[in-house]
Amino acid sequence: MTEAARRRRRPPLQVYLLSVMLLGFCVASGTTLFARERSLDEVRDQAQRDVEFLARRAAENIESGLATAEEGVVTLAANPALMSLFQPDVPEGCSLTFNSIGPFSAGRLDVVTADGRVVCSSGEVSGSVLPADTEWLSSSGPEPVVHGPIDDAELGEPSLVVVVPIGDVGLVAGFLGVESARSRLQEDLADAFDAEVALTADGAPVVGPPLEAAGGIAVEAEVPSLGWQVRAVMSEGVATSDIRAVHREVLMLLGAGVIVIVALIYGLYRSVARPIERLSATVRATVPGNVVEATVDGPAEVVGLSRDFAALTQDVARQMSRREQAEQDVVESEQRYRRLFAGSPLAMWVYDVDTLEFVDVNDAAVETYGYSREEMLRMTIADIRPEEDVPKLRDSVVNSPVLERSGPWRHRRADGEVIEVEITSHVVEFDGRDARFVMAEDVTERERTRRLLDQTARMESLGQLAGGIAHDVNNVLAVMLNYAEFATEELATAAVEDPGRWEPVLHDVRQIGVSGARAAALTRRLLSFARGDTAQVGSVDLNEVVSGIEDMLRRTLGADVELRLSMAADLRSVTADATELEQVLVNLAVNARDAMPHGGSLSIETDNLDVDEEHHESRPELDPGEYVRLRISDTGVGMDKEALDRAFEPLFTTKPRGTGTGLGLATVYGIVARAGGTVHIYSEPGFGTSLSVVLPAGEAPVHALVAPAEVEPRQRGSETILVVEDDDDLRTLALRILEGDGYQVLTAPDGVTALEVVAEHPNGIDLVLSDVVMPNMLGSELARQLRATEPGLRILFMSGYAPPVLEAEGTLAVGAPLVDKPFSVAGLIDKVRQVLDGPPPPTA
Repeated sequence: MTEAARRRRRPPLQVYLLSVMLLGFCVASGTTLFARERSLDEVRDQAQRDVEFLARRAAENIESGLATAEEGVVTLAANPALMSLFQPDVPEGCSLTFNSIGPFSAGRLDVVTADGRVVCSSGEVSGSVLPADTEWLSSSGPEPVVHGPIDDAELGEPSLVVVVPIGDVGLVAGFLGVESARSRLQEDLADAFDAEVALTADGAPVVGPPLEAAGGIAVEAEVPSLGWQVRAVMSEGVATSDIRAVHREVLMLLGAGVIVIVALIYGLYRSVARPIERLSATVRATVPGNVVEATVDGPAEVVGLSRDFAALTQDVARQMSRREQAEQDVVESEQRYRRLFAGSPLAMWVYDVDTLEFVDVNDAAVETYGYSREEMLRMTIADIRPEEDVPKLRDSVVNSPVLERSGPWRHRRADGEVIEVEITSHVVEFDGRDARFVMAEDVTERERTRRLLDQTARMESLGQLAGGIAHDVNNVLAVMLNYAEFATEELATAAVEDPGRWEPVLHDVRQIGVSGARAAALTRRLLSFARGDTAQVGSVDLNEVVSGIEDMLRRTLGADVELRLSMAADLRSVTADATELEQVLVNLAVNARDAMPHGGSLSIETDNLDVDEEHHESRPELDPGEYVRLRISDTGVGMDKEALDRAFEPLFTTKPRGTGTGLGLATVYGIVARAGGTVHIYSEPGFGTSLSVVLPAGEAPVHALVAPAEVEPRQRGSETILVVEDDDDLRTLALRILEGDGYQVLTAPDGVTALEVVAEHPNGIDLVLSDVVMPNMLGSELARQLRATEPGLRILFMSGYAPPVLEAEGTLAVGAPLVDKPFSVAGLIDKVRQVLDGPPPPTA
């Protein structure tokens, strides 16, 4: 049977209407009375649920507000900036603000030291001292602790105290007004239900009047974190007043309604049936194919309408359920995003991939880049990049993978400072737009430290290489100088006999010796730079320092830089380390060369400077007296005011990244300051730089006339000497010099062979002449093993390194006799004789 046939067999609507009308007259009065009592019961039940909801919601508000307050106090206590408040001199102007937290509309924040002194407050109690017996001052542990209620005179009401310690130095206390919280709950929640609320603990009121049910409805809800109860009370009269009034009106209207129903019954038939059919058709069109069997009996129109409405209701229910779940998911996702995004200590932002505009930034980004949030939201990511990096920005965005970690990149802050950051980014959808989420970590200091360490490592490697080369060159120079001296002695005799032939040769050989001596001086200087010889302060002539490294400076500056020297003839001496002054000149010359990439001129001037009282007033860093001035001027690019202000800061450099360490002028300043002097720079962009070093004049002249000492005839030797040297030529040279002076000489190429030689000549060796640095065994280790069997054996060391360096590294014992390489014939013979004639070494 079709649906239309079943519908036609149903009774028409008028039959049902007449039946309902007759039945209505019979049961109307009884139904009304029953409905009245049922409604009263429902109202009472609803009132019970309302009061339960009120008590529970009030308890939840107190619990949530307290949790938020604890979180806020923990966050404040973790702020590193608070530690400055516990210093001896507490900075003025600290600012704390208490904002309303849930129902807690009144309260304050205090930062308190361990001895009870309030160093900062959002209220009026800053500077006050709490009584020693204040209970919550003894709180400890990392978790927040809640105390109270206490009577707080500042708030004028009972208060809860949320306490979080800050290490051993103090704590942060948050005060929450309880009475104002109850009033807030009464106003926001209870008044809407015509009810009253109070806070109780174990049945006793905490704040608010003691509320009794008195025939009404009373409900208590627990506040778990406090162990308190929220008591809500509603009188029955209030709960049922509205429904009783309604029922009185219903009874009056019932009589009139019966009369009206009779009149309308006929009209309802004509006006309802056809609209119901049209409504049913509309519903079926709205939800096609979703037909539900009728669940009620009655007219065909009503049955069809019921079926269609059932289908519509089910569909709406499903859609509403999905919508509510989707809305809940969105809210939870938004809350998680906000907690992670806003609270992150790293700078984060979201930008539109098409326009590159910032669409959201967190507080850390605002703090890192120095712009306000409103400013950043009007900017693009190109605005935080240096201008030279902007052209490649679009390509890097387009070619970025979905998830990317890269860097370091250069970013520019609001004050113009360029920082380096590593970024992690991924593609997101933000407000319907294609966007990219970025997390940036500032690695400026880390990268600067890494580059400095790399530069230091390279410099150390170069120093070690230079030191090793200089040590080997020293050995070669020792051989060359001494053989030149041998040749000079022979040629001097020959030149007496035949001047015409041998005088020119003697001159040439002597020039070889002079050049070798200069090479030896350069080698010692290279060793000093490479190994960091200890400062040797003495009376120094700046003119000699400048002249001594003139050739080195010319090679350093190159052919396109002209070096001009102007030195005062009557220059005073200074008390300083000559090697350090050479380092000052080299550093300043290198800086000047870098400032003149296309060539120019460098002038070095020395002169005397007298500072009187008038001069002292204009230059207060110079006391009245006698000084020596060293002025270095170049024709380079110059420096602006910002660079001049920071010129002596360690690690500051105006050179391109990777080409300078920022230590040159800082080193100069340190050396000059140790010598009691000052440094002054004058420079303007495009007009070069002039740097003046002013040093106090020494007390004694550099060149003091010393009466020549009477030279005693040198005693020839006859003792046995063991020469230990790994360089074959230098060992052969020492053998020749010592044998030429009458000594019996044994040789060994290393420490192991030397031990064997000594073992073959027990008590037959008077002196061991040993190199300090040798392969397989150092000279100090050789001496230790020799003296273990022969405690009184005399040992003389030879090395190209200065004694302070060898002693600082533990390579040579303090005070051990040492002859410098390269040595001369007389120098070696005199040192050997001095050790042999001196006291024997201590045996203990």
